Amino acid sequence: MSLNRIRKEIDNIDRELIKLLSQRMSLAIESKKFKQKIEDISREEEIYSNLRLLAQEYDLDYRYIRNIYEIIFREGKKRQKNEESIKNIDSI
Repeated sequence: MSLNRIRKEIDNIDRELIKLLSQRMSLAIESKKFKQKIEDISREEEIYSNLRLLAQEYDLDYRYIRNIYEIIFREGKKRQKNEESIKNIDSI
């Protein structure tokens, strides 16, 4: 495989990752409708537990995966709060 081919494959994977992150974020925002509060520590721990198993399955460092998901969770909470703020402004 050539360097150019490898780079094209990486670009394709990046495109898919961004698409999946966008879908995940949309679902995280949608989930706010069904929750009393934005933060759900038990759900996060459940996800981390699943991620630990997946990291082992795919031979990835769990700390690497956990760092990525901490950012994903933080962004999701931020967007849920922004969505909540927008709805509160609209109801005034």
